[in-house]
Amino acid sequence: ETLSSLIGTWAGLDSAYEQTKLWNLIEAEEKRREEAFQQQKVLLDEQIKYMQARTLAMLKGDTLLKVEAAGLTPHLERIFHEILRACQVKANEQGLELLLGAA
Repeated sequence: ETLSSLIGTWAGLDSAYEQTKLWNLIEAEEKRREEAFQQQKVLLDEQIKYMQARTLAMLKGDTLLKVEAAGLTPHLERIFHEILRACQVKANEQGLELLLGAA
């Protein structure tokens, strides 16, 4: 909307000097928008690559944490499972970020 209103203002100016000055502002605004668009595009491309890499790692079974509980007594296994349930909540929150693309 900013560019539209500036162009409307530019068309209504009588002075060539004022038109030139305003036209330079319009071009500067257009350049800023193009740069922001390009940066957003790069960011989006990198986020896509990141999500693809995470998905591939998950499909291959790569995890951040691997636990083997062989040899633990049943009592210690129950305690450990309680700890894992608490960790699962955090992992689910991170999984939500992955699903929503907020990571």
